[in-house]
Amino acid sequence: MTLKIKGIALLIAVMALLAATALTVVGQEETFTGVVFEDLNGNLTLDADEPGIEGVMVTNGIQVVLTNAEGVYELPVRDEMVVVVTKPNNYDVPYNENLVPQNYYIHQPNGSPDFIQTYAGIEPTGDLPESVDFPLYATEVVNDFSFLVYGDTQVANQQELGYMREVMAELYDTGDEFAFGIAVGDLLDDPLDLYPQYLDVMSLTGSPTWYVPGNHDLNFDSTNDIYHLETYKTFFGSPNYSFDFGQAHFISLDNIRYQVDFPGTYNGRLTDDQLQWLENDLALVPEDKLIVLSMHIGLTNFVDRDAVRHQDSTREQVYEIVSRFDNVISLAGHSHTLERMLTGEEYTPEDPEAFGWGEIPFDQFVAGAVCGSWWGGELNTFGLPESYQRCGAPRGYMVFDISGNTYSERWKASGFAEDYGMHISFDVERNAARSTFVDLGLVSQDHLETLIVVANVFSGGENTVVEMSIDGGDPIPMVRDWNARDPFVISRTGALGHGTRGDRGQSMHLYVADMPTDLEPGVHIIEITATDPYGQVWTGLKTFDVWASN
Repeated sequence: MTLKIKGIALLIAVMALLAATALTVVGQEETFTGVVFEDLNGNLTLDADEPGIEGVMVTNGIQVVLTNAEGVYELPVRDEMVVVVTKPNNYDVPYNENLVPQNYYIHQPNGSPDFIQTYAGIEPTGDLPESVDFPLYATEVVNDFSFLVYGDTQVANQQELGYMREVMAELYDTGDEFAFGIAVGDLLDDPLDLYPQYLDVMSLTGSPTWYVPGNHDLNFDSTNDIYHLETYKTFFGSPNYSFDFGQAHFISLDNIRYQVDFPGTYNGRLTDDQLQWLENDLALVPEDKLIVLSMHIGLTNFVDRDAVRHQDSTREQVYEIVSRFDNVISLAGHSHTLERMLTGEEYTPEDPEAFGWGEIPFDQFVAGAVCGSWWGGELNTFGLPESYQRCGAPRGYMVFDISGNTYSERWKASGFAEDYGMHISFDVERNAARSTFVDLGLVSQDHLETLIVVANVFSGGENTVVEMSIDGGDPIPMVRDWNARDPFVISRTGALGHGTRGDRGQSMHLYVADMPTDLEPGVHIIEITATDPYGQVWTGLKTFDVWASN
């Protein structure tokens, strides 16, 4: 499937020039208007022969309206706002040379406040133009498509930008395969002047990317939460927006609340204005659509499940707002783990004061991290950090396949074959805080009764069926164990690792089984098969040698 992108490489400077010269200022009026139109000649300007488009959503950041039969909309003026058009499923927006959607108009008359100093903010926009218009381009409606989800790319310097460039090279020119990508925050690791180079790398895919900010994409010199994304907005526009593709409605949300009193800290939460905008947006969406929510901090999180700031404290309000929809999923990053909190799952902490989940009302995904564990760990054959994530999965990205309002998903490990879906190791103690067992694939018969097989199934979840077979024998069920640890990854990032951060090994997708005790001396092979709810099958093999007991 080829996504038809018009307006690629049209410079934003042209739009600014047109706004300054072709539009007149209306001054301080209570409302403003504009036209959403089909840009037949691709010049970004409404010409006399270009028709307006009816039924398109436009927002001022709180209120949301539909255009009339002539493509005209009217919205209340806010002192500062980003006006955003929602891409319909049968039209496309312009993209700049880095394939960033140009679906917005920033109204910030005085520009960024003076305290935004470290990195460039928004230049003064002056008064609103006479008409805030949005060009769109007719496209084919595609109900079956695939898209990518990039968890934390989080580059901090030129070296890490180079690592990322090599990782993204495997997606070079895949626009025919993937309609777009969604980057769910922590694009950078604080140095916001890397955005231009970062976007050059992201454009290698040949398909657009829709962006969400993370807690490392902030202006830390802001004295309040209102202006914490000034540099981000200059490159990406509003952090809160929606777009349609096929039978899915995608919503992006900034749920990072900057804590002014404690510089560099944050909480996961939506503001009242954001919740009102979310409700207003969804009020205009048919109930049979698939709703895809994207944010940086997950509504829930497994590895940081007892920490309030690493989950969204307004999730119950979100649950209520989306409750009339039967098909909802959420996407997040932040914790550098690959997690699936599926409908009906719940977590009740042992400590009654801790922050539990309750019952999950719809499937929620933490989409891992492109950088793994912050670009740390052993260097592989290609000079790139192995950088296993905190859950033990390799660094990489998620792939979603959409058909109508249904979906399937899978994890793609960077640098590995498409069918690489697990690694297998042995341990001698379940739930050990840190395994001391060295898995050399050599086992004494005396140790078989204490040996445990551990499979880290990257795309595993509650409804994944995992079985192991030894030497082609009958399948043996493996059980998902939230308290298990991954001895393979602990050995790589613990005793052997260097430059890693965080606790690697605890995971939602570890499956365990006891080793059979009746194995004869000699070489044996374990085959593990994992079948997910979508019918996708992942297999892994491991050989080992049993020594005769003395």
